[in-house]
Amino acid sequence: MSPQSRKPNPLTSALNLLSVAGLTAALTLSATQQPLREANAARPEARVDHLSIPAPAARGNSGQAELGRRVTEPFSMLGITWRSGAEASSQLRIQVRILQRGTWSRWRTLEAHGDATESTGSVRAGTDPLWVGRARGVAARVASDSGALPSGLRLELVDPGADPVLAHTADGSPAYTAQPAIISRSTWGATPASSCDQPRVAEQTKGVIFHHTAGSNSYSRAQSDNIVRGIQAYHMNGQGWCDIGYNFLVDKYGQIFEGRAGGVLNPVRGAHAGNFEVNTYAMGVSMMGNLQKVRPSSAMKTATVKLIGWRIGTNYLSAKGAWYVDGKALQRISGHRQVYAAGIRPATSTACPGVYGYRWMRTGLRDRVAAYVAHYSTPIKTRATQLGNSVTGVVRVGEYVTGAGRKTRFTAGDLLWRPGSGAYWVSDPIRTAYDGQGAESGTLGFPLADATTDATGKITQRFERGTLTYDPATGQTTLG
Repeated sequence: MSPQSRKPNPLTSALNLLSVAGLTAALTLSATQQPLREANAARPEARVDHLSIPAPAARGNSGQAELGRRVTEPFSMLGITWRSGAEASSQLRIQVRILQRGTWSRWRTLEAHGDATESTGSVRAGTDPLWVGRARGVAARVASDSGALPSGLRLELVDPGADPVLAHTADGSPAYTAQPAIISRSTWGATPASSCDQPRVAEQTKGVIFHHTAGSNSYSRAQSDNIVRGIQAYHMNGQGWCDIGYNFLVDKYGQIFEGRAGGVLNPVRGAHAGNFEVNTYAMGVSMMGNLQKVRPSSAMKTATVKLIGWRIGTNYLSAKGAWYVDGKALQRISGHRQVYAAGIRPATSTACPGVYGYRWMRTGLRDRVAAYVAHYSTPIKTRATQLGNSVTGVVRVGEYVTGAGRKTRFTAGDLLWRPGSGAYWVSDPIRTAYDGQGAESGTLGFPLADATTDATGKITQRFERGTLTYDPATGQTTLG
C-alpha cells in the first residue's frame, strides 16, 4: 500500500475542505503571490514521449537491458522509469547517451530515487530527470548488481513546451517582508494538477526537507522555467504523480519557483521524500542542479535561506531542533538522505541532496536560517505566545500581510493585527460567521477587541464596521 493512501484524520479533512472552499483565494494578496495575467493562454503544452527499453535476451546478459542509439523527436529532459516495487533502486546502474548537434555524448549516470509516493494513477518508480538542453537522439543501458532487472523499463523524453505569453504583473505592495519573490505556477506555465491524494493541505508545517534535482548544472537563467515544466511533466506523465513533487525549486541564479499547487502560503503536501508523514508535514525545497558535482551558488544559497527562513519564521518555529515521525527524529532542516538514515520507513536510500548540498546544509544553511529568524518578533507572535498552544492550536498558515494589517491562521482560530491596534483572537463560533462576511477583507474589517461572553452565554465581538453576536440558545450568529 502506498504511504499516501492512508485515510486522513477528521481535523485534516476539515482544514483541507476550508482551504479548498476559499482560503487560497483569500490569501492571494500581493504581486509576489498573484500570477501574472496572461495575454494569450494558448501555448504548446509539455510533452512526454515513452520509449520502452527491451528486456535482455534469455541467453544474453541477463543483468543489463539496453536501448541502442535512437533518433527521436526533439526533447530537452529525460529520465528512466519502471514498474514500482520491482527492484531496489540502489542496485541499479542507469546510464544514457544523447545526440546533440550531430554528436553523441559520453555515457551519463542517472540517480535512481525509486520513490512511489502517490497512490493515484499508474505510479512508476524512476530516476531523477536530467536536463540536457535540446537533443534529437538517445541511447540507454540499465544494469543490476543482483542480475535481476525491474520490469517495464522505459525512457521518458520530455519537451517542456513554450513559455507562457504574459502581460504585466498585478499591482500590489510586497508581501510580508520575510517572504522572498516567488515565481508563480502560471508564470512558469504549470499544467493543472490532476486528482491528488488527500490531504492536499496539512494542518501544520513541522520541518523542511532539502533536495537537489540531480540534473544538469549547465543552464541559462531563461531556461530555468523550461526545466521546472520538464520536471513537472516527468513527474506527472512519466511517473504517474498528480503534480510536480516539490513545494519549491530554487535555481542557481536565485530564482524561486512555486512547485506543487495549493498556494504558496499553505502547508501543501508534496511527494518528495517517499514517506506519507514526511511529505505531509515537511516543505520540500529542491536546488536545481547536481550538488553531487558542484557547490551551490551564492545566489542559490541566499534565496534558499530567505525561502526556508520565511516559512519557519512566519510559522513561529525554531530553525534547529527535532521533529518526529513514528518516533524517529528529523532535524528541522534535513536532507532527503536523512529520512532513510533516521530509520523512517518507507523511504529511499539516496545521495540527495548531493555531497556539496549536504555539506552546506550541515555547515551553513541551518546556521544562516537560525540567524535570519533570530529576531523575528511581531505583535501577533507575542500574543500567540501569551495565549499558548492550548488555546490557539498550531500554526496552519504562517503570518502574512492582508490589507493594512497581518494575520496568522491557527487550527483553533485566527490572530489579526493592524497598525494602531492590538492583535486580537477570533475563534469559533464567531470565526465561521466572520469568514462568511469575507473576514478582514469583507464587510466587518479587522477586529477591535477579543470576544466577550455575557451572563446568558452570548458571545460578542466588535469589528471595525460592525458586531457579531452568537446566541447558544438558538445556535445563530447575528450581525449588528
